Amino acid sequence: MRLFTSNRTSVSDRGNRDALIPANAVLLNDSDPEGKEQWAACRSFITVLAIVADIYLVAMLVGVAAIPDLTSMPALAGIVMAFSMGPVRKLIASLAVHGGVTRPMTRARYIAFCTAPSLVMGWLPLAVWAVAPLADDLGTYLFAFAAASAVNGALELKNAWNTMMQAPRNAMMQTAGARTYWYAADQSRDER
Repeated sequence: MRLFTSNRTSVSDRGNRDALIPANAVLLNDSDPEGKEQWAACRSFITVLAIVADIYLVAMLVGVAAIPDLTSMPALAGIVMAFSMGPVRKLIASLAVHGGVTRPMTRARYIAFCTAPSLVMGWLPLAVWAVAPLADDLGTYLFAFAAASAVNGALELKNAWNTMMQAPRNAMMQTAGARTYWYAADQSRDER
């Protein structure tokens, strides 16, 4: 019995998933898990981290928000809570589109699917922290939770950005594993 197993998909599993994608589908750039995906992911995390840092600095310079103690227990609790919210992020994304990610969806629904978890759990709490005076522990917890949630959603925001820049307005979106495809809305899978 093997103690450690790999969750990587085999070529045949990937082929079965890709068989569900229409023949006229176009792969979005930076969607390929091999090659430059690591660099795209790194750029996404750095960009989101820079935006969070800018919000933090502006709030500090304006004097609206209290300076959070990022070495305290509330900060640690906020970070742990943000990274343990994976199932909640999936639930928020599912509620945004009323369906699974492997089903075809319109471009607008796919963008909502990608941005809803990051917006609800990251950017809106960060905006509340930046404009509302909160108690020290609550403000520290809220900032740590919101910043970690925003950074945690960087790849979802990258997918939404790639979709907005590369897929036409009338496109249908579909995913197969880590790959995202678009195809013309007027053609269906039955025409293959």
